Amino acid sequence: MAERDYIEGDNFVFEFIEGTGGHHDFRSAYRDLASRKVDIFLVLGTERALRAAREASTTIPTVIGAIDYDPVTHGYVTDLARPSGNITGVYFQQIELTAKRLQIFKDTFPKMRSVTVFWGTPSADQWKAAQDAAPRLGLELVGVQFQSQPYDYHRTFAAIAPEHRQHLLVVSMGDFFVDRARLAQFALTTCTRSMFAGREWVDAGGLLSYGPNLSGMVQRLAEYVDRIARGAKPSELPIEQPAAFELVVNLRTAKALGVALPASIFARANEVLE
Repeated sequence: MAERDYIEGDNFVFEFIEGTGGHHDFRSAYRDLASRKVDIFLVLGTERALRAAREASTTIPTVIGAIDYDPVTHGYVTDLARPSGNITGVYFQQIELTAKRLQIFKDTFPKMRSVTVFWGTPSADQWKAAQDAAPRLGLELVGVQFQSQPYDYHRTFAAIAPEHRQHLLVVSMGDFFVDRARLAQFALTTCTRSMFAGREWVDAGGLLSYGPNLSGMVQRLAEYVDRIARGAKPSELPIEQPAAFELVVNLRTAKALGVALPASIFARANEVLE
């Protein structure tokens, strides 16, 4: 916002409420924001936040960063190009990307036959997409659903049959993003080959990631806020989708795991961490 000549406390006030993530907590937070008569809702991440914002107001212009859900499929907008209503913003396409991540994982390890998938209620659509894609890739999936924090990754993983512990796909979910360093270290200490939803996990020590540039997409939200503040209607602003995706490989982690990655993956990678 500062890059767009907004000065906090001068011509711009950012009202921020931090919640624990539960739906009840989101509901009280957005009711509080609505009572402060904010001009624009900014809703980033989980669908539960958007649902709570909608309950608080159906008229306040709402800019979304739909990371873990499809706003069209779930009925929040009628169309990405012409969203209608009071909602617009950015859709990160994580559901569609799930199959691509499995494909790249399979290309990296052609002999892979089984993948354990970590998911939670907010990312149920991604788990479903993984299940749909697995048969054509010749993969057996073992789904592990996490529901209540704190997540005990080691204990849960230890309960899985040994033949399913070699390969791990972690879908996009807010709690997993917060736990990215823990998850990367977990995969390393259990000698598990890992695929993640974004480079932030690979920066923390994960093996592979494929997805949009998260920070770049989040920064796009500022443009939407700016345009609405200058008079544009949300229904006039198409919901943006990522134009580019990046494959990131952590060579240090590969060496620590003792795995050799094919040259084709290095050729496709946008970045290799050495």
